[in-house]
Amino acid sequence: MRNTSTCGSILVACWLLSGGPAVAGTIAADLPPAATNPAVQTAWAACKPDIAAHCATVLPGGGRIVRCLLSHAPQLSQACVNGMRSAKAALGY
Repeated sequence: MRNTSTCGSILVACWLLSGGPAVAGTIAADLPPAATNPAVQTAWAACKPDIAAHCATVLPGGGRIVRCLLSHAPQLSQACVNGMRSAKAALGY
């Protein structure tokens, strides 16, 4: 059986990294706890330029942006790589 909290945290991280708040216009008070995690927010901010450069045509949702970033790992900025590592650790992965 999967830990639904863990699955939810992964989805929230993917949603954030895909531009979720900007796309949905959601305010922080409406987000699950993982979405307000400072490490996840830092990763999103750090990866925005990489998303624009490598994943601009990828539709958000379902982890597609994260998969796109991972497929471009050698080209990602060090800030994005560090941010994703920190977010992963902060979420317990």
